[in-house]
Amino acid sequence: MADVKRKTLEKDIEEILKGADLSTLSVKKIRKRLEEKHDANFTQRKDEIDKMVMAALSKKEEDNMKEEEEGDDSDFEKPEDYEPSAKRTKRGEKKTKSKSDDGSSPKRRNGYMKECILSPALADVMGTDRMARSDVVKRMWEIVRERELQDPKQRQYMRCDEQLQKVFGRKRVRTFGMMKYLTSHITKAE
Repeated sequence: MADVKRKTLEKDIEEILKGADLSTLSVKKIRKRLEEKHDANFTQRKDEIDKMVMAALSKKEEDNMKEEEEGDDSDFEKPEDYEPSAKRTKRGEKKTKSKSDDGSSPKRRNGYMKECILSPALADVMGTDRMARSDVVKRMWEIVRERELQDPKQRQYMRCDEQLQKVFGRKRVRTFGMMKYLTSHITKAE
C-alpha cells in the first residue's frame, strides 16, 4: 500500500464531486471510491479526508454562486443596494437583516412566519391581534423573562399569571411545549 499524497486525494475528490448527485453521495462513499482507486486503506486518514471533502464542497458551492452572479443574462440588472463584498445566501440574496420603512422587521411570507390572527385572550397578552407564529413564540419567551415566570425549582416550566392562565388553561406549563397550547389561539389569516 503506497502512501497517497494529499494533493492527489484533493484532485480525486474534486473529480468524484464533479458529476455526482450530492443528495445520495456521502463522505464515506467518497472515501470508499478513493480506497478502490488507490488500492489503499484510508481508515487512519478518515478525518483528513472528511476535511478535504468539506473543503471541496465549499469550493464547489462558491464556484456555483460566482457563476450565478456572473450569469450571462444581458437583461439582468444589479439592484441599487448590491455590494459584491456582502455575504450572500445560495440564491444570491444578502444575509443582512433588512428593515421596512417604519423600522420594523420586513413582512415574512413563508409558513411559520406568515402573519396569523390571534384569539382575544392571546391578543390581550401580545398587545396585537395579528402576529406571525414565530413572533408569538419570541414574545412569549420575552414575557416569561420580563415577568420572571420561570419556575425556580424546575426551570423547564413556567408559572402562569392570571392573564396567561386564560391562554394556557393551567397554572404551570412546560416552556418548550407551550406551542401546543398556543396553536388553538392562532388561526391563519386569509
